[in-house]
Parts: sequence; C-alpha cells; structure tokens
Amino acid sequence: MVIAHVKRWHWILISLILGFVTAKVRQVGGGADLSAYPHSMNDQARFEAALLERTNGLPHFKDVVVYPEDVDVGPGPRKRLYVVTGLYYNGRPEQNDGQVQAVWRPRSFVADVPYRRYGPSRTPIETYKTVVDYLDRLHRENGVTYSYCWWRESRWSTVVWIGGSFLVIGLIWPTLVNLLAFGVLWRPPEDKGIDFSTLAGTPAAATPAPAVDAEDMSDVEEMTLQLEQQLGQSKVENPAVVEPIAGPAPVKQLAATALESLAVVQHDQQKEFGAKPDDFYPTERGAKHRSEQG
Repeated sequence: MVIAHVKRWHWILISLILGFVTAKVRQVGGGADLSAYPHSMNDQARFEAALLERTNGLPHFKDVVVYPEDVDVGPGPRKRLYVVTGLYYNGRPEQNDGQVQAVWRPRSFVADVPYRRYGPSRTPIETYKTVVDYLDRLHRENGVTYSYCWWRESRWSTVVWIGGSFLVIGLIWPTLVNLLAFGVLWRPPEDKGIDFSTLAGTPAAATPAPAVDAEDMSDVEEMTLQLEQQLGQSKVENPAVVEPIAGPAPVKQLAATALESLAVVQHDQQKEFGAKPDDFYPTERGAKHRSEQG
C-alpha cells in the first residue's frame, strides 16, 4: 500500500496542521445554533426555583450541564451566551404505566452575560459575571451539582482540536496502518541506500587550486615583462629573412640534337668491366680488341 510508506512523523505533522485549521474554521464560521438544544424554559424565575426545589430527594432541574456559546446578533462581534441544559420536572405528577409519578424531561435555559437575578418588581438584586458563578454559589451553599464544558471555550477549543487530531491521526491511525501493512505496532526499519563514496572507481572530489597571492602575481608579471624585452631585442639583432615561395620551374623543351647526343653518351656508357687473376682492379672488357682495331 502506498499509504504504508507514509512515516509516523508525517502523520503527526498532518494531524497538528489539520487540528489547528479545523479549530480556526469553527471559530470564524457561523455562530452557534441554539435550536439544536432542548426546548427552552424561557423563565428565569422558574429555572432558579427548579434548581433548589426537590421531589423524592431529587432537584426539579437535575443533570445540569453548561455550554458556552458565541451567537451572531447582527453586525459586529458575536455575543457570548451560556446554555444550561438538564432534566426538568414541572412539579405536576403524570400518569405513566398506570402510576402517577414525577417525570423529568429535557429542557434548556439560555443565560445572558452578565447574569443578573431579579426581585419581584424585576429589579436586579444580584449580579454575577456568568451563570457559572451563580451555580458555583449554589453548589457551595445548597449542594447543587453541575458540569461545565470548558473545552468549548474559544481559548481551549484550539488546544482540544489539535490534541484530538494528534491522538487520532498522529498516533492511532499510523499504528493501525503498521498493523495492517507490516503486522507490528512500529514501522520496521528501512534498508539503507547505497553509499556511492565506498564504491571502487568513484572519482575523488576535485582538489581546489591553490590560491595565488598578490606577491606571486607580481613576480609572474615581472618575469613576463623580462621575456618580452629579451624577445624584442632578439628580433632586432637577427631579423628573419623571409624568402618568397618559389613557384614550379618551367618545363624546358629539348631539341632533337640534344636527344641524339644523349643517345650517343648512353651508348658510350654501356661498357663491360672484368678482372683477370693477375689484375689489381677490374678493366674494361674489349678495350684491347678496340685498340688493335684502331
């Protein structure tokens, strides 16, 4: 598989980038959709009373969970709200399977920031930074329990997305790939490549030419100048004479008399020589015969 060649550190890098990008897209995207939460109570007084009222030892608003949300309210920055969800009992028993009993149903309450408590005349009597601070007070004084989804905060969402992406894509996913491709948790070591520097016949690196300093250059220029002066004097004392290149010699026409005289000379040159046992050097044969005839 091609995917098996991707190393673990590659997956870790991909997970970090993907987690960061996802977190930023969610932050700059559309605001929270409050319609996804259970039906809202829309009554702050009833919400506060349900937190303290109890039936059979159970509060009328139990399993409380608080979600921070940023909601679009028009042009400009988003508005921070807190959605409090839980199971709500309205205090009226219902018929269920032939029995009259209390029934808790999912409900939610949207708390504004800051969170203000109002008296009978709708005048603020207490102000809290958020509804979480109000629930903290009820927890200390009345034992009210709740959970807060802190990871939904903008400052923590980036960390959560990066950490979750690292866990799933950077750790779990490459481990599964190694199990499927190689049958082990960790990728086996790969064969090392060929070290061409150890092969025979590999040319060595070219040795850089030695640097020439200014003193050496001045010596070379001085020697060059002396040679040029010597060569100039030699040319003046012994000037070279350049002879023109001779062309082909004209063909001389031979007269008939010259050819006849050449034939006579050649005839005279056709003589034979020999040596008797008592001669010191060869003599022309037939010379005696010619003298007697003469």
